[in-house]
Amino acid sequence: MLDLCCGIGGDLAALARAGLAVHGVDRDPLTVEVARANAEALGLAGRVTVEVGAAERTPLAGWPAAFCDPARRTGRPGGGRRVFDPAAYSPPFGFLLTLAAAVPRTAAKVAPGIPHDLVPDGAEAEWVSDGGEVKEAALWWGELATARRRATLLPGGHTLTDTGAVAVTGPLGGYLVEPDGAVTNIQVLRSLDPTFGLDQEAVKAAKQWRFRPGMRLGQAVPVVITIELTFTLR
Repeated sequence: MLDLCCGIGGDLAALARAGLAVHGVDRDPLTVEVARANAEALGLAGRVTVEVGAAERTPLAGWPAAFCDPARRTGRPGGGRRVFDPAAYSPPFGFLLTLAAAVPRTAAKVAPGIPHDLVPDGAEAEWVSDGGEVKEAALWWGELATARRRATLLPGGHTLTDTGAVAVTGPLGGYLVEPDGAVTNIQVLRSLDPTFGLDQEAVKAAKQWRFRPGMRLGQAVPVVITIELTFTLR
């Protein structure tokens, strides 16, 4: 498997631990040396190779699967300002389309704010939330794509897709957002389904959320909000 823009090898290690032979490519020589050292220290050197190179110049023919994590900051690796325009990724978003066309199973990390209209036909877009904050988004192509849209909630691993979905929408609750961002005093304002548990699932989901607290005169204060939830039934 090919790992482009592999960095210091976090994804290389995860893929190797899953039993895959992985070849990493990164344009920064020091980063490549760190990736090699990490693979060695983790006992994964037998499954991992790494080379210095640009993702755009890496031969793509013959690889059964590929992963790319394009840089989304300016300046040195891990620093600089965030890049929000997918065309300004390094390599740019267009390269991900080229990669997906060349390799039958392709995955790529993108910024969570990627415009929905940029998600290509036939690809799956997944947004991942960890501890109540959206951390990552990913695109999946080929047989790795099993839905059009997916939301995954960590650490529980819960996931929702729009495959065969029937959307049920209604204003489900009044919530009190505490100064620490926690949700309390949850009330169902209009029930969608008291019999089969949708109300209870809405309350359970809301209790896991964290909001940026409301501010007044520079101080965090409780805020009452109303949220409309959409359920996906599978």
